[in-house]
Amino acid sequence: MNWPMIQDLQTLTTSLYNQSHTKVVILQSANPSFFIAQLSLLEHDGWPAPTEQTKTFINAAHDISTLPVIFIASIAGRARGAGNELVLQCDLRYAARGRTFLGNFETAIGLIPGAGGIAYLASLIGRAKAFEYVLSGRDIDADTAERIGWVNHAVDSYDLDGIVGAFAERLALFPVQALAAAKKRINEVSLVPPEQVWADYNAWVPLVGKPFSAPLASKEMALSMNESFGEYQLYEGDEVLRVYE
Repeated sequence: MNWPMIQDLQTLTTSLYNQSHTKVVILQSANPSFFIAQLSLLEHDGWPAPTEQTKTFINAAHDISTLPVIFIASIAGRARGAGNELVLQCDLRYAARGRTFLGNFETAIGLIPGAGGIAYLASLIGRAKAFEYVLSGRDIDADTAERIGWVNHAVDSYDLDGIVGAFAERLALFPVQALAAAKKRINEVSLVPPEQVWADYNAWVPLVGKPFSAPLASKEMALSMNESFGEYQLYEGDEVLRVYE
């Protein structure tokens, strides 16, 4: 995930504000290996600092969880770090078996998930499992994610598009007002409060660039080439331990 992608996400959510006809949005990736990877920590001329980029991402992700539109994550690839935090804030999550791996490995490099990952995981999978996955940084596969409530359904990869499409088509038959009212009411009784997402952010920022985290983050970027799709990135839930070699 980088600044242009965050801007595109913000443009999408902003476009949905002053209209009342869109019922369902499906988020998916054309990359066969990745849904969305973690936030790029590289500095670029003309781009805000990663900590500032994250503020915009948090606002866009909050829009996804609160707009009167149903957002479905159709996942057939890796989603780690901010990528997983985006997945968590969608209304429904479908994951392809054998291709989906989710996780937040930030603790392994001296950080924590800083855009709602802790708040949402604790809400969805419970305190004990949140401890397990946030502290270890390990990936979770589709079937395990379904069993513990991280995703709604794990499905065979070849069925993913058909199952998600059929569900979206079913919802598209219903009045937009009813879908919006149902989401609003479900959110009233269950949505993670935005202040808890910002609490994740406020706990993350002081860890960035510190003597205990900066060398680990630098080594992680060197191993992964930051935005590459090599072996390290494919298996980062395990490979991240190489920062200690």
